[in-house]
This record gives sequence, structure tokens and C-alpha cells, in this order.
Amino acid sequence: GLHFHSLKKDEVLFYEGEPGRDFFIVYAGTLVISQYDIQNGREVILKKLKKDDNFGEIALLVPGMPRTATVKATDDALLLSLDEDTFKSFMRLTQLDVNRIMKQDMMSTFEK
Repeated sequence: GLHFHSLKKDEVLFYEGEPGRDFFIVYAGTLVISQYDIQNGREVILKKLKKDDNFGEIALLVPGMPRTATVKATDDALLLSLDEDTFKSFMRLTQLDVNRIMKQDMMSTFEK
């Protein structure tokens, strides 16, 4: 179904490597997506998220794929989430081309 999640500033929603079960939409606030760079021993920010941005689709579209990054609130935030069944039903009903969206997201993430 559809659920709400509230996060306080600096609260982590999930960590890189954890299992993924939900797709998220930012309703309010800001967050960052980051990955741990083993070679340099530090977190690298990949993308900043704001109202209406979305994330988490990779874990739902690739069975068994863990979260590819960590997501943390940089401000108090309110998120909407869809579980896997609801997300897939939504994709079918709207004929959403998730592959195109993912490609655009990846391109915009790595252009920076």
C-alpha cells in the first residue's frame, strides 16, 4: 500500500546494502543519496533530493538487489512510500516507462 514516513534532520532512511522493499517519493524536506567510497574511505554524495523527487526503484525492479546507496535527511522530511506490489500495479496502470526514468536519473547523477 501507500505509507507515510517522517524523518528528522540527519536521520537515515536506509543504508547501502540493506534489502529494499519500497519506492519513495519526497513530499517535503530534503535528503541526500550517498555511497561509501572504499578507496578514499569516505561518503560521496551522489544526488540531492527535494519535493517531488523519487528513489528506491532499483531494489524493486531487480530481484534480490540490495539498496545501492544510503539515503539521509538533510532537513526534516516527509516521504510517501509504495511497497513492491503497489509500485508494480502503479507501473502497469500508468504504463510508466521506468527504464527511461532510471536512465535519466543515472545520467543526471553522474553528470555532476
